Amino acid sequence: MLTFTNTYSELQRAVSYHQLGQLDQAENIYRKILEDDPQHVDALHLLGLVTYQSGRAEIAINLMKEAISLSPESSNLLCNLGDIFRALGRFEESIQVYQRAMVVGSKSAEIYNVIGLTFKDSGKTEEAIQAYQKAIRIDSAYVEAYNNLGNSFKADRRFKEALQAFQQALKLNPNIAEIHNNLGTVLKITGKIEEAIGAYKTAIEINPDYPHAYSNLGVAYAELRHFEEALQAFQQAIRINPKHSQTYSDIGVSFAGLGQFDKAINSCKRAIELDGHNYEAYNNLGNIYNELGQPEDALQVFQKALAIKPQVAEIHYNFANALKAADRLEVALEEYKCALDINSNIPGAYNGIGLIFHDFGDFNQSIDAYQSALGLKSDYFEVYNNLGNSLKCLGRIEEAIQAYNCALRICPNYDEAEHNLGLTLLTKGIFSRGWVLYEKRWRISSTRRQVEQYAEQSDFCRSYVKTDFPQPLWDGSRLDNKSILVWMEQGVGDHIMFASLLLKLRYHAQRIFVESEHRLLPIFQRSFPGIDFFPVQSPPHSQLLDESIDFQSPVGSLPRYLLPNEDSFVKCVSYLEACRHKTEVLRRKYLQLSNCKFIIGISWKSKNRSFGKLKSTSLDHWESFLSHFQQDCFFISLQYGDVQDEVDAFIGKSGIKIYRDKDIDPLENLDDFAAQVSALDLVISTSNTTVHMAGALGKPVWTLLHYVPDWRWMLSRSDSPWYSSMTLFRPEKLGDWFSVFQQVTVNLEKLLLGKKNGNCAENRGL
Repeated sequence: MLTFTNTYSELQRAVSYHQLGQLDQAENIYRKILEDDPQHVDALHLLGLVTYQSGRAEIAINLMKEAISLSPESSNLLCNLGDIFRALGRFEESIQVYQRAMVVGSKSAEIYNVIGLTFKDSGKTEEAIQAYQKAIRIDSAYVEAYNNLGNSFKADRRFKEALQAFQQALKLNPNIAEIHNNLGTVLKITGKIEEAIGAYKTAIEINPDYPHAYSNLGVAYAELRHFEEALQAFQQAIRINPKHSQTYSDIGVSFAGLGQFDKAINSCKRAIELDGHNYEAYNNLGNIYNELGQPEDALQVFQKALAIKPQVAEIHYNFANALKAADRLEVALEEYKCALDINSNIPGAYNGIGLIFHDFGDFNQSIDAYQSALGLKSDYFEVYNNLGNSLKCLGRIEEAIQAYNCALRICPNYDEAEHNLGLTLLTKGIFSRGWVLYEKRWRISSTRRQVEQYAEQSDFCRSYVKTDFPQPLWDGSRLDNKSILVWMEQGVGDHIMFASLLLKLRYHAQRIFVESEHRLLPIFQRSFPGIDFFPVQSPPHSQLLDESIDFQSPVGSLPRYLLPNEDSFVKCVSYLEACRHKTEVLRRKYLQLSNCKFIIGISWKSKNRSFGKLKSTSLDHWESFLSHFQQDCFFISLQYGDVQDEVDAFIGKSGIKIYRDKDIDPLENLDDFAAQVSALDLVISTSNTTVHMAGALGKPVWTLLHYVPDWRWMLSRSDSPWYSSMTLFRPEKLGDWFSVFQQVTVNLEKLLLGKKNGNCAENRGL
């Protein structure tokens, strides 16, 4: 049997083992003491702690309760039991025990503090705040309670009160690194990034081995886009804690900000290796894939993030962005709505919804969504730009201009808004200012560049970022005895339209070199004698790299200096010349096939990736019109692309004959296509390459426009300054193709009647 002295000595030895983490040795001694004295309170109490630390919670609780039964007035015993219950998530039992401890003990402030921690852990933020406040009322110098109070205010998004709590804690003790770190976090949340950085740096000065402060410092630098400084801070955090998953995830974001995407991806993947449940790492990885234009990869990782944390609005929002990029618009719309159901304060989600409704052609709903976004973020300049686009599509031109100007007041160098404003001014016929802003097409975002770069059916165009030519850009200065290189941009339709300016340029420059889409070379060489043409290729033809050429200019920049107003447009019936022999052969062929009917070429849709849906029709829209004139007219398909099945299905359903010349490929052989168009009596088409070809050839062409068409067709007018042989037909309202075809029907009836009367007069010898 142990004596009192021996028992005390053994207990101290056990406590030493306990403190060193040698739990088995400590437990053996505690149990030996209890063999001699089963009611030894300290041994029971400490054995309970050891068994809990060894993972035997229920045994520990029973031992603690036994100790408390022997010493019911011990607040220390009660508090330790409460701590065990709290750690096990048994919050109600924990609070009951703490309250009992408060009754019997004297450390009521400390107990209120731990009660607050328990409420916090159970998600009862308001109750936690009240408990901390009670602790502070008892002990106004209780630094820990102020810190905990600040954390609860932060969790409840009561940031002003959180700041006050942390600041008061630091007044009491300015040397606690954790509180400076917590203060920094609230400062960052409230947009005071520079002050937050100062707080994190103070935390690090106090504790140079504080990994969380380094991580938070890195995040703050990243928000300022100081990615190099962010990486330095993150690397310090990793040095201290090399297996901290979230830091690797944040490193990935910084590498992405620097454009080092391989490193960014690897960092996020490392974060996931360290913690497969790190949904933020999956989220960041998805954003990187989205930025790289890999939406399918992004979708996969966003789905994994949502499987881990389905109630995070940000992930649903980012998932929606990826779905939109993958052109899965219906699903994207639902994900944006899901994000807003979780958190209604996401202006970007409303913007995404607006963009989708715009793509659907529902401009009123699009506008409503943009206005919701602006209600949450009044300086959201991208939304003002998007709002302008939707207003413009509804014909609300002045409001659109106001929206673009709002975007530019907030962000004066916002290239996309300037570009869109320029197009709108051109639509109104305000050429001088419009052409200046048209130059912003070079600086718009990579996504937009890609869209416009492949407009219509062009296979290859010059980069919108950087040209490959060494000559200085033409600035509108005199070209007397000078040479200039003009290189083509955008799509085939734009090639043809802007080529009219070569006629004006020829009067100014001594020599002109033109780099052109290869399919247009035969036509251009025939039509512009004296101009040297070269095919677009990479690298450019060696002759075009000759630095003795005085200037260079993209063709779309010529109007800035050559078309200051409407009177300056080229006045000629045609400027392109089709092969006469090919034209004559095709004319005879079509007259024979038609039995000398009036020959009309038709085209009904555009392949433009940005606006093709808006300005395209289906053959169903044409059925009544074609049926009405099939006795007097012979219709030939000029539609490029693989449309044979579409045409066959329409013919089979309607019985209307549309001839398709299989010997001519309007997509690949533009010289043959030019001859085909020249062989016709009339061309009727929606706005696409066909109308540009017909207009440039001087062929009568009727262009069918949607409600607010492309800038080049302007507003209201029925003619075009670009093409003297063109007539424009406009709808009365949005989505109204019926009124367009009504107008075309009336005009064709008049034309056919005039031809019939003319033929009768000739037969009478008049």
